[in-house]
Formats: sequence, C-alpha cells, structure tokens
Amino acid sequence: MSTHAISSPRIATSPRRNAAPDTPVRAGGAVREGVLDFAGRSVQLDGGGIGCTTGWYFGVTPRRDATVLAVSARAWRAGEPDAPTQAHAAELIRRGVSVLIVDLRRTEFPWSAWIGCTRERVMEAAIGYLEDRGYDVDSIDVAHAA
Repeated sequence: MSTHAISSPRIATSPRRNAAPDTPVRAGGAVREGVLDFAGRSVQLDGGGIGCTTGWYFGVTPRRDATVLAVSARAWRAGEPDAPTQAHAAELIRRGVSVLIVDLRRTEFPWSAWIGCTRERVMEAAIGYLEDRGYDVDSIDVAHAA
C-alpha cells in the first residue's frame, strides 16, 4: 500500500476484496491507466444539515461492496485527489468494489464545527448515499487518505 493513511483494516484483509472478481467488472470507463475519469461522476452529499459536500461516485456492476474514500486537504493536487489516492481507488474498482470519493476539505476549517459540518456527519451522509443506491451497511468500508 502507499504511504497515505488507510484506516480500514478490512480493505487489506478481506478475502472478498482481495480476490479477483468472479464476474467481469464494469465501471463504465471510470479508470484509464490508474487515473480516474471524474467527468459526470460528481454527486452532492447533503445530509444532516451539513450543507453541500462534493463527492465522486464510481459504481461498478455487479454491485457487491463499496468503499468511501475520505480525502483531506493533504491528499489533493491540482483540484483532484492525488495520484496515490486515485491509484488506490482504481485498484478497488478493478477488484469490483464501488468507490465514493468524498472531499473533506470543508470540514478542516475552524468554523466547520460551528455550523455542524464535521467529518462524522459528512461520512454519515456518504454512507447514506450508498445505502440509497442499494448497498448494505455491512458491505461499506471507510478509508481515509491524508
């Protein structure tokens, strides 16, 4: 794994996530040579009064598992997640795991807590977004890229 922080131990240890998919994975041209294609994948997460938070959803079929990649300010370059974060997401997509990348930069300001835009609430909104798309809560992992 790369040097960015990964907080979910299940990503590295789950046999379902590490095995090659049994059926072909379709992600609709989401990945080209380890770089993600963000065009048309932007979603607005608005849950629990946090205001709009941007995310990018890379759904694969057939739907099995999903991972939320929470990206903080240190893992951004030129307006998009940095190369290690994109490579991590691309590998998950290749293995048949849907990925929701969430921009956490808004939660890092001192005033964020005052308006209720905390990391926890943003992550709840992200998990809620995936639940609305039919994913089971038990099949959703959260990883942080710092």
